[in-house]
Amino acid sequence: MTTEDYITSRVETQIAWYNQNASLNKKLHFFFKISEIFLAVSIPILTVIKYNDIIIAVCGGAISIFASLSSILRPNEKWKQYRSTSEIINNEKFLFLSSSRQYSNQGSYQLFVDKIESIILKENLQWRQIIVNHEEKKNNR
Repeated sequence: MTTEDYITSRVETQIAWYNQNASLNKKLHFFFKISEIFLAVSIPILTVIKYNDIIIAVCGGAISIFASLSSILRPNEKWKQYRSTSEIINNEKFLFLSSSRQYSNQGSYQLFVDKIESIILKENLQWRQIIVNHEEKKNNR
């Protein structure tokens, strides 16, 4: 595989994936939090104006649903982790393309590939560990 092929098919693809998923998780995080705030503020207002009790109960239930989804899906953690990984890969790409630092010597392409794959593997292992820890906590309840 040529350098250009690797950068196009692997590096750029990974950067795009991490950026897209960081953006999605950021939107989810803010949607959940803003919805929780809006609904929480609505409950006392609706109570004071003696609005329909069913609507007030639905607002309380919706807050619980949004909080639970946020806890399960972890969009805040994912957003930050994906953005960080994207930036790290992008930084390595630019260091490689400019022959900076460790990429100024012979054999830098293999070093670059090893570094990129290591970054991706590390990120995947971190999420696997988070899932394992979450399952262990759930089983210990």
